Amino acid sequence: MPNRKNKVLLLVEPEQRLAPLKLVLEAEQYNVLSADHLDNVQHLLPRFPVDAVLIDADAKPHYYDCAVVAKEVKRLRPSVPVIILSTREWLTADDCDQADYHIAKGTSPVETIRAIERIWKTHSLK
Repeated sequence: MPNRKNKVLLLVEPEQRLAPLKLVLEAEQYNVLSADHLDNVQHLLPRFPVDAVLIDADAKPHYYDCAVVAKEVKRLRPSVPVIILSTREWLTADDCDQADYHIAKGTSPVETIRAIERIWKTHSLK
């Protein structure tokens, strides 16, 4: 089991639909930062030791474009895994080409945490 107290997640979601997930992650001893738009991402990423970025890809386009956010994350911190949370299946790289992984929304919190931990393990082997 990884030491979750040292893991920092940046959750990018403007509509606060992922608040229950944030609460579960915090209860499981993850440090969770929140950003609701690209400016917040640009402010937080250089200042904190973020281990992964989770992006709500279902946000309305007037909030942000998930591909733009993912690209900016990779520009600022290329080694940080970008995880897309979506109700849609991402079939091609064109949908969000900077994303490293996809987790389906509606997955149980326990399964989401297991997926994040597998991603860290897999991503560190690259």
